Amino acid sequence: MKRTVTAILSALMLLAAAAHAQPLPADSDMTVQVLKLSPGSWTVPYASTPAHTDADGKLAFSFPTVPADDQSPLLLVRIVYNGSVLRQTVVPAPDKDGAVDAGISEVSDLQARALLAARSASGRLTPVHLLAALTLLRSPAISTADAERTGPALNAAADAFYAALARNATQEEIAAFDTALLAGLRRTMTLYRQSVETAVAADPTVEAASRSQAFIQMMKELIDAAATAGLPLDGVDGAYIAAGGAAESALTRQNVSAPSLSLIRIGFVAGMLQCQARQVVRGTSDALASLGFAPTDLPRYYYYLNILAARSNGIGAEYTLLTPYSLDTAYLERYIFNMLAQHDLVWFSSYLQLYGSTDLGQPPPSEFDTMLADVIARMAENSGVMNSMTVERLGSIMGAIAFEPFGLEPIGRKFLPVWYYLKNTPNLTYTPIPNLSSGFTNPPAPYLFDQLDGPYRALAQLQYDLTLVALLNSQDEQQAESLITMPPWLSLATLDKLKQKDQERRAEVRARIGGISETEKDAIIAILYPTGMLY
Repeated sequence: MKRTVTAILSALMLLAAAAHAQPLPADSDMTVQVLKLSPGSWTVPYASTPAHTDADGKLAFSFPTVPADDQSPLLLVRIVYNGSVLRQTVVPAPDKDGAVDAGISEVSDLQARALLAARSASGRLTPVHLLAALTLLRSPAISTADAERTGPALNAAADAFYAALARNATQEEIAAFDTALLAGLRRTMTLYRQSVETAVAADPTVEAASRSQAFIQMMKELIDAAATAGLPLDGVDGAYIAAGGAAESALTRQNVSAPSLSLIRIGFVAGMLQCQARQVVRGTSDALASLGFAPTDLPRYYYYLNILAARSNGIGAEYTLLTPYSLDTAYLERYIFNMLAQHDLVWFSSYLQLYGSTDLGQPPPSEFDTMLADVIARMAENSGVMNSMTVERLGSIMGAIAFEPFGLEPIGRKFLPVWYYLKNTPNLTYTPIPNLSSGFTNPPAPYLFDQLDGPYRALAQLQYDLTLVALLNSQDEQQAESLITMPPWLSLATLDKLKQKDQERRAEVRARIGGISETEKDAIIAILYPTGMLY
């Protein structure tokens, strides 16, 4: 079977700002080249084919065979006219006997320029380099010169990403992640091709909105690649933030213009928020499955996760960047603020789906009532302090407040599956972190632990400590924000430090859990840990 590259090349410069519009000649003869990006700085020609642009300036072409990924993980595809390279793109090589799509546009040309600059400086390109380029360079308003100056930032991002992964992964696991990510990027390229294929000259937002869908798919592929390789999903989320911090620091040393810096930051922050949503959705789904819960067991819970995933798709939709204000830094600052506000709204509105919205009708789903009744019954059968437990008493122990129309729910629905699962883990133990609440002026009131016993007390203590950890992280973020003036957001490097501190705190909590398997520890923390914060 032959390996094939198929592509649609757009000659339409989809940007309102005329200064960036450099359309390809319509009805003209071109040459399309495929080159291997072999180790080192050499670019090895592989094949070329003649092609002809139509009246709209679009160009379709294919190669019957190209190098597979075992020869060159990444390929350079470029269009040449009268001896000059007009457009280019870097794509993953197909796997053996496979195929890959390529959509060549003004944006892909900027990404390719940055990747080639990175390769020229470091002598290597990895799947994470391509991921970083597709993240940072998403707007055609970024100048060619600024794109080429981004090369060192791609190297810094890749180095930081892999260094962060190595804190919790073996080299074999990282290699498996690279393979899975390369496959995911290959699937994403189909959507990038479609974004160019469906482009309309009169409306630049058509291609941009379609390109945004490709970006969303890429972030999903990133998390799925981590899961395939057996990496902790939160570790990949942290590695992504570390990459952004390293890239931002590198960019400040490269004399990149202020508008381009803002556009690059928007691309990364949008990716960070997307990555967090994908990590929570996939991580929580995997955690529930590892504890034996199927979607049919928790329809409301899985509905919430699906809503979160769907609503997060709109965060950072890049078509709004293709406006006459794309180079207005004040506009871009407002865009970031609005994007973060949209993130908060998505998390809040999605979380309400757990509590009986009209989407699934009223009354609330019975699975939570059944679980809570089971938990209360098992507590009440205890001969110790939990004897004759009731919903009202457990609500008092947990400091719960009744909300209409749902009534008193002593255990939040997000956490209830873990309490229900305790019947399978009677040996659960937890040793609270001493003085963890001392970091607060007014810490949240602790649960009445002395009225619980055995694994129930351990779980309540664990849940309380994880809540404190989340609040400490939020407090750290607020303190960091109080030290800055303009721009009104934290640097990516600061977010990286906050994320690492968060991971260290959770690791300490995890180390204090006993009596259950490592898989159970990870699953329980994934479900119990409050989510939805920026980092």
